[in-house]
Amino acid sequence: QSLLQASLLRWCKQDAADREDFELARRVKTYETAVDLDIAAAEERFLVDSTPDSVIEHGATILESRQRLERVRSCKRKAVEEQDFDLASKLRKHELELAERLARGEAKAKRIAAKAALGLLESAGPGGLTLVCDAKVAGIIAGCTKPKGLWQAAS
Repeated sequence: QSLLQASLLRWCKQDAADREDFELARRVKTYETAVDLDIAAAEERFLVDSTPDSVIEHGATILESRQRLERVRSCKRKAVEEQDFDLASKLRKHELELAERLARGEAKAKRIAAKAALGLLESAGPGGLTLVCDAKVAGIIAGCTKPKGLWQAAS
């Protein structure tokens, strides 16, 4: 929902600026900032709770993989403090491998979520766009002048 609102608000802001309706563009920008914060929070919740149709490593969820990565980093710091540089080097290599797997898992989870969201959006059609938006955002979108462009922005 937030990603959709963000796309629609960006489009509406540009539409307002093109029409030199700067008051509307300013109001849209205010809502856009709040929606961006919602997106960041939702993305974090999704990544913490998700297990993409797959798992990152040996059945680990994204949250578990993040925790494992942090444990490896902690062990590496301790090895450096104890001047056990052979161990620190091995842990660094393992840290990089885990970080790469985690990044791939997070990217895959985001792609799966985006694909599902787009499928729902396409099934709703242009008339369904404002139904999934916050009432204030829907009100702003209703003031935009080019409905066809609005649908293109959403998809």
